[in-house]
Amino acid sequence: MLPPPDDEFDLIGFERGVVPASHAVVRFASAGETVQVIATADARSAVESRFEQLAGAEAGESSEGVIDRVSVWCAGSSFEADLQFLDVARVHSPDARMQAQQRWQAWWLTFDRATPWEGWSIDDRPGQDASSSVGPFLDRASARRWSEMLDGIYELCREPAELRRAPAGSPCAYKEMGLCRSTCDGGERVSDHDGRVGQALSTTAGTLATERASLAAAMAAASGEGAFERAAALRDRVAALPAADDRAAGAVGPVESFRFVVVAGTGARRSARLMGVDATGWRVLGDAAAEATGEDSAAGSVDRVIDGALAWAAEARVTADRFDPAMVGVVAREVVRPRRGGPVLLRTDGLDRSALLADIRRVGGVPDSGGDGDG
Repeated sequence: MLPPPDDEFDLIGFERGVVPASHAVVRFASAGETVQVIATADARSAVESRFEQLAGAEAGESSEGVIDRVSVWCAGSSFEADLQFLDVARVHSPDARMQAQQRWQAWWLTFDRATPWEGWSIDDRPGQDASSSVGPFLDRASARRWSEMLDGIYELCREPAELRRAPAGSPCAYKEMGLCRSTCDGGERVSDHDGRVGQALSTTAGTLATERASLAAAMAAASGEGAFERAAALRDRVAALPAADDRAAGAVGPVESFRFVVVAGTGARRSARLMGVDATGWRVLGDAAAEATGEDSAAGSVDRVIDGALAWAAEARVTADRFDPAMVGVVAREVVRPRRGGPVLLRTDGLDRSALLADIRRVGGVPDSGGDGDG
């Protein structure tokens, strides 16, 4: 449910300086109808520029469609404003939300293990069985390269249509090069091929590091045996692997692992905001402030926010039926192409207190709570 705006203003009788000069989502309306919804780094400038339009109408210009009311949802960072925009636009400007989804589109790679002869497919959302998909990728070409890499690593059938005819299918050139198990013509059982598909769908950046070392050893052995064609093919497979520090490769995983605790700014000094984001939505988990009031303390504030974040991280995982492509697009781009001075995104798998505390201190300048780290 969309929360009420933090501020609302009538532009008739509007006074400059009352709108916060902060990250925000702003809805401009005319006679109760939405004219525009925007995410902005400076709500004050965005609103005051529209005040000039109203002033022109009052001076005798046409008032049709002139903005007369503004609603403001404040955000602590540009990343939070992008997330908030999706929520506000869902209610007040669905067309703008769809345009944003198309602009931020991410892609998923799916292998339906019930119909292996269809091979890999690329779509803007995972398959109905979420375990059959991996992603996200920022473009279709990246998804295709990933599927080709997995075909090579796990020696999957490059002509999957032949699997429908197994064990009477026609083998391709990869069998002759020793880079295919020849499932189609009975070289192995289809169930064995399916087992390797399962391994492919579980591939992560860590898996690829192990694969790189294994391929290098196999390439050296092939060269030593004089199997130069096979060595060249293995060399090409090594070259196709992403670099160890490739952020795009590090983002790829099953849809249920696309779940992060985000440490971001609040717009105020010496504080950090924790948010939970996944493929279905987002929520603010709390603000950790260096300076607290009343019975609270800075250390207590940090501890409570971390406890809340860890509790959220342990909640039920993502399901395909609640998947939000626009949300994934925003988060995927932050993971792969982080904005300068932007938030820290921590995957919930294996998340611990010490990692959260370190990033809270770094992003918000919040002092150590005095705890013992992972306790």
